Amino acid sequence: MDKSPVCVGTGLMALDIVMNGDPKKGQTFAGGSCGNIISILSFLGWETFPIARFSKMKATDEILIDLNKWNVNKDFIFIEKTGSTPIIIHRIYNDKDNNVKHRFEFKVPGTGKWLPGYKSILRTETEDILAKKAAANVFFFDRVSRAALDLAYSYKKAGSLIFFEPSSIKEDTQFKEAIELADIIKFSSERIRSFSEKFPEKQAFLEVETLGSEGLLYRTKKQKKNEWKYLSSLKLTKIADSAGAGDWCSAGIIHMLGKNGAKGLRASSISEIETALEYGQLLGAANCLYEGARGLMYNSDLTKINNLINSLKANPNLIEPSIHVERLFDKPISFNSLLSVK
Repeated sequence: MDKSPVCVGTGLMALDIVMNGDPKKGQTFAGGSCGNIISILSFLGWETFPIARFSKMKATDEILIDLNKWNVNKDFIFIEKTGSTPIIIHRIYNDKDNNVKHRFEFKVPGTGKWLPGYKSILRTETEDILAKKAAANVFFFDRVSRAALDLAYSYKKAGSLIFFEPSSIKEDTQFKEAIELADIIKFSSERIRSFSEKFPEKQAFLEVETLGSEGLLYRTKKQKKNEWKYLSSLKLTKIADSAGAGDWCSAGIIHMLGKNGAKGLRASSISEIETALEYGQLLGAANCLYEGARGLMYNSDLTKINNLINSLKANPNLIEPSIHVERLFDKPISFNSLLSVK
C-alpha cells in the first residue's frame, strides 16, 4: 500500500459556530482557512499535521473533538496559558431578494465583547516540530510569522511544496520572504485586489486568484508570458452556503499537485495544472450545496462526492442536486461556556 502523502500546516485555526435562523442554536466545527484545508485533506486520504497555539478553554475542546472525527494528527497543537483559541461566528441568512448569504462575526452576540483572535506559534516550538516531522509533501501557511517562515524554509529545503494563502498584502520583509518561499500562492480577489499591481511579474511557480462565483485566474512559470488565464466556474442555481468554497478549492489543488512535493509540481504540465484547478473548483461548488465551510464532509463520503462532481461536470446548470441538502445538528450555544478557562 502506498504511504499517504503528508501535509503540515499552520495559520488560522478556529472554532466555527455556524448559525442559521435561531440566535441561540448553531453548529460547532474546527474552522479557519488552515483548519478547514487540513481537515479536508485528511478526509481525502492525507496524513495531516496542523500547528496551532490554543488556550485552555472549552472552545479548544470543541475543535479537538471535531479534528478527531477526521483523524487529524494533534501532535503539534499546543495548549498554553499564553495561547489563544479563535472563535468565529459564521452566520447564514437570506438577503432582501431571498438569496442565501453569509457573514463572519467576531463579537459575542448581545454584549459586543470581542471573541478571541489568532496568535502565531512561537519560534521556540519549531525545533520540536521539525525533530518529529522533518519531511512533508506539502507545507501550508496562511499567516506570516517568523515561526511560520522558519518552518517554510526547513520544509522547502527538504523538498516540500510550499503553499502560501495570504489574506492580505503587507509591506514588510516577512511578507516578501513568504512570497519568495512559496511554490503556490493562492488568494481571493475579495480580500486582495492589488496583487497584480504589486507583483506584475510571476513570483511563485503557480499563482491563483479566485473570483468567487465568477471563477478564477491563474498564471504559471510554465507560461512564457505574465498574462493571467481565466477558468470559469460552475453556475449553481441553488446553494445552501458558499462559505468554505475557497478552502475546498485549495485542498483540491494540493491533493492533485502536491503528492510529490515541489519536484512533482514543477513536472506538471499546464494541462495537469488546469485539471487540478478545475477539481478544486468542483469541490468548492459541491460544498456550496451544504451549510458550513465543510458541510459536504458530514453529509457524504468520497464515492458520493465523486458522483456529485461527475454530475456537475456533465451538467454545470444542474438545478436540483442529486444529494439532498440536509441541515446539520443544531445545539444550544453558550458563549460563556465556550470562553470558560479550564
